[in-house]
Amino acid sequence: MKYCEKCKVYVPSGRERCPLCQRFLVEGEHQGYNDEIFPYIPTMYHQHNLLIRILLFLSVVFCVVCFALNLLIWNHSWWSLFVLLGVAAAWLTVAQAIRKRTTFCKHVLYQMVTIALVAVIFDLLTGFYRWSFNYVIPALCAFSMVVVATIAVMGHRLIQNYIIYMVVSAIFGIVPLLFLIPDWTTVLWPTVLTASAGVIYLAALVLFIGQDTWVELKKRLHM
Repeated sequence: MKYCEKCKVYVPSGRERCPLCQRFLVEGEHQGYNDEIFPYIPTMYHQHNLLIRILLFLSVVFCVVCFALNLLIWNHSWWSLFVLLGVAAAWLTVAQAIRKRTTFCKHVLYQMVTIALVAVIFDLLTGFYRWSFNYVIPALCAFSMVVVATIAVMGHRLIQNYIIYMVVSAIFGIVPLLFLIPDWTTVLWPTVLTASAGVIYLAALVLFIGQDTWVELKKRLHM
């Protein structure tokens, strides 16, 4: 019988991933009923399989056409590589949206990290003028804090369900301060404003829902 090392449960089914945490299952020693007991729920990929395949095909065609035009007509620079990276980043975003479809706040944080990495790569490829560290990353951090806080306040569930995402988004807001050490950030005000908002964000969590915050962190981090 399959076993989930994170959830500490046996999973009587033939699936490869845990239905609770989506981690890969391992073979356990427990013997018993081993047939599938969980209902099959089609994912977004299975529901829109044909549409996704068509969009993938169009993306390949678009990239090939741009690369061919780059070689035949506008060959003074490799601008087609930026098109390829942009398309790849878009599909990475779609893949994350499909895989992380259960929690919108988690999806927001994943998208923030993805877009930040893509921005840094583009910045490096275009001469590293540091616009990604000066403006894009602080803006993404501030946006994630606002979105997560808005969802937590307006959500239909208890705010305790959103605490971990609020803490993570606040920490992300403070992280840009680290980019000042290697001089990756040359414009101070976006980073300072975002970091200040992150500190205020954490202070509000500690002062107003501090006990719930600590309980949720201990539960999530298995402390």
